[in-house]
Amino acid sequence: LTGAGGSGKTEVINSVLAYAKGFCKGIEYVFDKQMIVVTAMSGVAATILKGKTVHSAAHLNCSKISIEHQKESASARMIIIDEISFASTADIMNLHEKLNQLKQVVREKYGGLHVIFTGDFSQLEPVNGTPLYNEPNFAPWHEWINCFVELTGQHRFKNDPEFGRVMKQIHEGCPTPKDIAYLNTRIINGDHPHAPTMADVPNNVAYAVYRNLD
Repeated sequence: LTGAGGSGKTEVINSVLAYAKGFCKGIEYVFDKQMIVVTAMSGVAATILKGKTVHSAAHLNCSKISIEHQKESASARMIIIDEISFASTADIMNLHEKLNQLKQVVREKYGGLHVIFTGDFSQLEPVNGTPLYNEPNFAPWHEWINCFVELTGQHRFKNDPEFGRVMKQIHEGCPTPKDIAYLNTRIINGDHPHAPTMADVPNNVAYAVYRNLD
């Protein structure tokens, strides 16, 4: 499941969870929170999704999967992994092996679980390793995936379509000098005559900081 920022990927994930809960309620089946495991490759993305990092949920950094780990995953049927552009082939192979151990199977793909990879490959690449799209012979990525969905909406920019248009140009790698000039009008206390000031910044703005501690 892919698409640019603001296209609705998180909304789709939330809808999948809501549907699953409603379906289970309709057939009077207890919905276990471990049934659909929501994860992300980064801690920030996992927090936004109210999930865990995939390293924590699938115990990717553990040298040995314990019986307790297997009990925790007993009811798991699906795992959702956001920010997949961060993943390398080593991450995917480790995920496959750990899920097989958690579900106590040998020859299944990803432990027999349904896996939904989400993210945007026009964003950040793996910190270490090669992006998945640069590994043409990597079967767990190119052959095991049986469905591809791309979201093309721009819901995040519904109240500012011109800014959304510029973001689309940048996402596709083809911004024009006019687009860059338009972005410069948005720099707070910038040199542009119509640049916003700190007084124009909303009270609920989110700030990007260098350290988690900050």
